[in-house]
Amino acid sequence: MKVYKQPNNLYIKFWRNNIFLNLTTFSGILLFKCSCGYIKSHQQKNLISAFIYLIKYMRITAKFKGNFSVNLILEGALNSTQIDLIYTQLLKWQFKVRFVKLIDKIPHNGCRAKVKRYKRRKRYYRG
Repeated sequence: MKVYKQPNNLYIKFWRNNIFLNLTTFSGILLFKCSCGYIKSHQQKNLISAFIYLIKYMRITAKFKGNFSVNLILEGALNSTQIDLIYTQLLKWQFKVRFVKLIDKIPHNGCRAKVKRYKRRKRYYRG
C-alpha cells in the first residue's frame, strides 16, 4: 500500500506592485517566504515575469524533501489568463498542483445595514 505525503500549501498574494509567496506545510509550519522586493528583482513592473523568477528562486532554495505536491491558494489574482499562466509555470517547474483556491478581497467594514429613512415632520411657523 502506497502512503501519500501531505501536500504543502503555497500562498500567493498579488498586490498592485508586488507578489508575496509563502510556502507552508499542511499543518501550517512556514518553510519559505519571499517577495519581489526581498530578492531585489528588477522585474517588479511586469508581475508575470517577476512571478516566474520567484518560482525559479523557490524551487532552488526551498527544502522540499522530495514532496513537490502543492495546494495553490491565490489571493488577489487579477484574471483567469494569469491564473492559467501560474498553473502552467508550476507544472513546468515540476510541482504537482492538488487543488487551486481563489480568495477574493473582503471589505474592511464588512456588510453594512440598510439606512433607515425617516419622515420629515411638518413644521408650522407662527407668523
